[in-house]
Amino acid sequence: MYSLVVSHSFTNQLQYVFQHDFGYQQQATATGKDAYWYGINQYMFYDFTNTISAGIRGEWFRDNNGARLNIGTPGNYLL
Repeated sequence: MYSLVVSHSFTNQLQYVFQHDFGYQQQATATGKDAYWYGINQYMFYDFTNTISAGIRGEWFRDNNGARLNIGTPGNYLL
């Protein structure tokens, strides 16, 4: 598994974070097949003060073989 994280500050108060994850596991399914999954997370944070911040997040996740979430069915998931 690996994660790639990139961040950027647009201003002193506004920050953006992009994250990409990819995972692979041998013999991960109930039938012994290999499995892989991947996804993208994005975050935006705004600092109102030095101690108060708010943020939003969007996420897309692909369980290509249905093994990561243990439901047996491949799928795309949005949050």
